[in-house]
Amino acid sequence: MMIDPLSLAATASTLAKSFRDVALYIAKITKVDRAIETLQKEIDSLSKIFSSIHAHIPKVGSYTIASRTDARHWDNVWQAMEDSKDTLARLNKIVEDVNKTKGNIFRKGLQQLKMDWKAGDVALLQREVSSCRQVMDMSLQIII
Repeated sequence: MMIDPLSLAATASTLAKSFRDVALYIAKITKVDRAIETLQKEIDSLSKIFSSIHAHIPKVGSYTIASRTDARHWDNVWQAMEDSKDTLARLNKIVEDVNKTKGNIFRKGLQQLKMDWKAGDVALLQREVSSCRQVMDMSLQIII
């Protein structure tokens, strides 16, 4: 069964906005260290790719997109998008936990400490975002 390209476009748009929002939250709550900076760049890049997919699918057309590869590829793209929703949910959970930190003078320091404690989770999420970005980037090249 072929995944509807318009569904891909709509999902890409939603994911682009969601990942962009998470990147902004991360920027607000942490000092920039190498791991967080890499995650932010990956998230930003993935968000831009999702936006491009959303913009190009209607321009190119469903039939043209479907004819460029087999249905299996688009099923894999859909699965990667679904997986990225899970990644986004886990990333949001970390960011929300850190963002809820109480305190006046020491709030930023406590937030940074919480992010440091989550370094292993952040590294895993960064790899997941990177993997999804690569799949989406390849698919974007097929679309355009």
